[in-house]
Amino acid sequence: MHVDGAAAAMRSLEERTAVLIRLLVVCSVGVALVLDVQLARGRGAVLGPLVLATFGYALVLAVAEWRGRRLFPPWLATSIDALLALLACGLTGGADSIMVAILPLVVMTVLTWVLMRFFWESAKSSSSPAPSCSLNRTPMVSTG
Repeated sequence: MHVDGAAAAMRSLEERTAVLIRLLVVCSVGVALVLDVQLARGRGAVLGPLVLATFGYALVLAVAEWRGRRLFPPWLATSIDALLALLACGLTGGADSIMVAILPLVVMTVLTWVLMRFFWESAKSSSSPAPSCSLNRTPMVSTG
């Protein structure tokens, strides 16, 4: 399958955005747990290694992306993110957990990919500029 340069650049932008978000989320969770151990809700012995493993995973994906390699398809990486976020939520109190804040980030990442793809494909498919929107009104003529 041949991929043109513009499509490859857009795909790279999408993946680099996801990698950056992933790294920032893992770092923020780690910092939050260091600053307030109570966020782990007594499960620090389990949650700490999970956060470290997730950081390692995020770092490996970031280095691979920086070098121009893709270790996983984006859908798989996002699925792993969702699984890790759900595991962190489950370990720290479910719906009452502070980790629930991670779940919308996974959803926003998916939506960002979908919207960027949609607009990219729309722009790519229209070879001419968008038509101008003008109101074609007929002037009212008074007969009286």
